[in-house]
Amino acid sequence: LTPEQQEALIETGKEAGVYNNQVQAEADEYYKNLMIEEGVTVVEPTEEVLEGFREKAKAFYDEGATFGWSDGLYETVCAAMGK
Repeated sequence: LTPEQQEALIETGKEAGVYNNQVQAEADEYYKNLMIEEGVTVVEPTEEVLEGFREKAKAFYDEGATFGWSDGLYETVCAAMGK
């Protein structure tokens, strides 16, 4: 592929990823609401629980830059962890 074609594929892949995440988030919310309507109790983690998870996960993500993740993913994970 030419450099232009490669870039087009990379950009399209990134756009598809963003779109997929949006569609998945909407589906998650939809099905969560269906379950709530049927009487399921949904327990959302507190910030304290999330912080505990982030702390335990740091060791794994500290090595993330060496895993060959896609461009920007490591930085996104770090930002989500408050790093």
